[in-house]
Amino acid sequence: MKNLHDPRVVRTRELLQSALLQMLETMHVEQIKVSQLTERAKINRVTFYQHYRDVKQMVEEMKQQKLEYIETLLKNQSEDMQTLTNLISSIEKQAQFYRIFLKEDYFREQFVLLFMKHIEWIREGSYAIQIGIQKDLLIWRDATAFVGTIERWLQRGMPYSASFLANQFYLMYKLE
Repeated sequence: MKNLHDPRVVRTRELLQSALLQMLETMHVEQIKVSQLTERAKINRVTFYQHYRDVKQMVEEMKQQKLEYIETLLKNQSEDMQTLTNLISSIEKQAQFYRIFLKEDYFREQFVLLFMKHIEWIREGSYAIQIGIQKDLLIWRDATAFVGTIERWLQRGMPYSASFLANQFYLMYKLE
């Protein structure tokens, strides 16, 4: 097992992931060969195999790492501006990844489910629930609206800063 904190390992993985994301902009994962990927990343094929079994495993690992990171951010269980800003800033820094993988049904569904768990906690005592709106419908709406807004923001080239977008979300949730 590689030491994932070793700067050489980190750099190699960054090169591979960057090259892969560039290729996924125009190709489907099944079309990408290890030789093409390593050529673009300017590393040796043997080095690739020291890190990953194949391209598909690399993609799955990348997706899982992003989902785990988002889950860690959301576990804070706070609805303050800083949490939202940190979350959206994280997505902004990895915009290319999210633009590509939020188009994939399974990843998008897992992403939405993360937000559903978080929103469920936030919504517990909300006015909407107090007046009789079914809790699961409210959670579904909020999670899919949040993810949909993030998708549009990414697709449009992030016309708003992460802090501005976080503030807008915060104000919307405070209205209810």
